[in-house]
Amino acid sequence: WRLTEEKPIRMLGILLGILLVLIAVDTLWQYVHGISLSSNVTAETGRLTGPFGNVKVGIYLARMLMPAMAICLFFSLRETKPKLALLAFGGLYFFVLGTIAVSGERAPFGLTVLGTLTVLTVLMITEKPLRRLCLLLMAGVFGIVYVLITTQQWVYDRLMHVFDLLQDWWNSAYGQLFWMAYDMGIHHPFTGVGMKNFRELCFDYLAAGTVTHCNLHPHNPYLEWFGEAGIVGLLLFCAFVFLCARYCFRALMGCSG
Repeated sequence: WRLTEEKPIRMLGILLGILLVLIAVDTLWQYVHGISLSSNVTAETGRLTGPFGNVKVGIYLARMLMPAMAICLFFSLRETKPKLALLAFGGLYFFVLGTIAVSGERAPFGLTVLGTLTVLTVLMITEKPLRRLCLLLMAGVFGIVYVLITTQQWVYDRLMHVFDLLQDWWNSAYGQLFWMAYDMGIHHPFTGVGMKNFRELCFDYLAAGTVTHCNLHPHNPYLEWFGEAGIVGLLLFCAFVFLCARYCFRALMGCSG
């Protein structure tokens, strides 16, 4: 959003690509050997940490991947030999996507896949010359998801755990976190309990016996804003999301196709 000239944007894409590769290599080394090149060990739950001290490498890679891929795709299509550039682009994307999957973080992996398919669908509608490329990338996404699930027991087990959670959602750890955030917002509808106070008050619910699980946040941004900032904070957050969506929609409407 800040950079407007081609050279710094291209440099940003290169730096993001290098960063993603380094973190992915470190994380995959941990997946194979139990300890990363940065000397961090796998968490007790089996989730990977990569170069970080806790289990957040999956969400970090997911957040960095999409802007990096947007920049790389844009400049790949402008190269004199776009096929070679697009091959490098696809290799980087699938390499990082696979790393997110084996990290054990299901939400970042699912959201990355969903976000990718959404972007590709929009490109197919607005950019007709890219339809064949988008279809190829879609096939690649479905292909790598299938390969990971069928060849990596860890990825398969994490997926099956999702179905187990859904069968008894409100009694699961995530369901309890959702309920706590909602309950905090209901009891403090206008102000919430204060930013970052969910993690503090969670122990009160735990001590009262109303829940059996605590965490730093409720794993749902809308409930987190409602619980910690009340209806005012939630509405402001929703307004921000709406403005971002409107900006994207206007940009798409300006595409000639």
